[in-house]
Amino acid sequence: MTEHRVVSVAIESDAAVRVLLPWGRRPADPSRRHSAAGPEALRRVRSLLGGY
Repeated sequence: MTEHRVVSVAIESDAAVRVLLPWGRRPADPSRRHSAAGPEALRRVRSLLGGY
């Protein structure tokens, strides 16, 4: 049986970054995006959304 872990990720950003995120893109200035979840969680979210 495979165990799945649920992680809640809140990403704070400005409007322009919110447009980029669903496309799996990153802003030129990484400080425009913040999350208490850390860089690994942000990478996983970007990877997940980049496939759509």
